Amino acid sequence: MESKYITLKEASEYTPYDANYLGLLVRKKRLFAVKDGGRWYTTKSAINSYLSGVAEKAARQYDYSGSSKKIDTNPRLLAGVFAVLIIAFFVFMFAAMEYVFISDITSSEVPQTQQSANAVGSHIYSDNEKRTTALSF
Repeated sequence: MESKYITLKEASEYTPYDANYLGLLVRKKRLFAVKDGGRWYTTKSAINSYLSGVAEKAARQYDYSGSSKKIDTNPRLLAGVFAVLIIAFFVFMFAAMEYVFISDITSSEVPQTQQSANAVGSHIYSDNEKRTTALSF
C-alpha cells in the first residue's frame, strides 16, 4: 500500500478536478485526506479509489442504450394510458357529432330565415325592383 502523502494541488494533476474541488470532496468526507499544518494531504491510492467509485456510479446510472432513464413498461400503466386515450377519442367524436348535428339543424333553418328576410325586403322595397332582386338569393 502506498503511504506517500501528496498535497491536493499535486493530486489535482492526476485528476480532472481542481485542488479546490478536491478540498470540497475531503470536507464532505468523499475523499480520504489528513490535515497537517492547515493543509490537506491525500494519497494516490485514495484518489484512484475515488475515481473508480465515480466511474462505477456513472456506469450504474447509465443503461448503455443511449438514455440515462429507463422507461416503465408496466402493463397496468400501459393499459391505463390506452384506456384514457380511448375515452378521449370517444369524447372528441361525441363532441364532433353533436357539432355536426347542431350545424345540420341551423343550416336547415337558414333558408326559412332567408325567405322571411326576403319577404320583408320585398315588402319594403316593392317599388324598386333592383333592391328586391338583390335581397332574394
